[in-house]
Amino acid sequence: MTLLRMLGAAVLLTSAFTIQGAVKPTIEVRIDRETVQHEPVVLWQRIQNSTQHSIALNLGYDRIGHWSFVLRRPDGTVQRARPTRRMGMSVGSLPEQVTLSAGATWVQAVVLNEWLNLEQIGIYNLTLESDQATATVVPTALTIVVKPADTDTLRRHCDELVEMLPVRRTGDPQLTRVAARTQLIWFRDPIVVPCLERAINIAQDPVFFDGLVAIGTVEARDAIVRLTQHRNDDIAAEAKNALARFRVR
Repeated sequence: MTLLRMLGAAVLLTSAFTIQGAVKPTIEVRIDRETVQHEPVVLWQRIQNSTQHSIALNLGYDRIGHWSFVLRRPDGTVQRARPTRRMGMSVGSLPEQVTLSAGATWVQAVVLNEWLNLEQIGIYNLTLESDQATATVVPTALTIVVKPADTDTLRRHCDELVEMLPVRRTGDPQLTRVAARTQLIWFRDPIVVPCLERAINIAQDPVFFDGLVAIGTVEARDAIVRLTQHRNDDIAAEAKNALARFRVR
């Protein structure tokens, strides 16, 4: 999804943290309202430290471990999920603690597809709850709209994210290399195979092989085969590892 189009539901959660008797930073949760099938649905959590003090917050595993998700799908079925330790993926996890100086802001992109099934077309209702002992968080209801897969939209969104990979600092904290990387590995359509191959060449980052393996088409396999001849020996070795675990779907 386009980071420059971050439209959708926004809910402001006022959290209570005890920091030298001061009141507290705020957590804002934002989600894109409309996406298409096979692209990542992104939840943004943004913490603004409006206090006069430096603060340290423990947000749990990968800084989202305090959340529980309850998703009602378009067909009426309900899925409950909680972020748990990843297995079998190249991407690691972030430290649990976030430290913010007075007035600082922290933003994280969370790809909901990792924890929730969002492949149906239609309207989803998502409830987020937090068990964070040091915070008072109101359960948050969000709406997700998933439209039918559109090749032009998928290709454009993927290309826009790849363009952000060389960017390490921008005026907008959401337009970062880390946020782009987080989203790119969750595209699941063969139309983006050339885009992911380009991401590997630009970023020299093996994490994108996870996306190619998950897509699982002949086109994805051919891209991995080409990358076994990469001039970077580490990338070539990762391509061979990806090829060994590749299965055509």
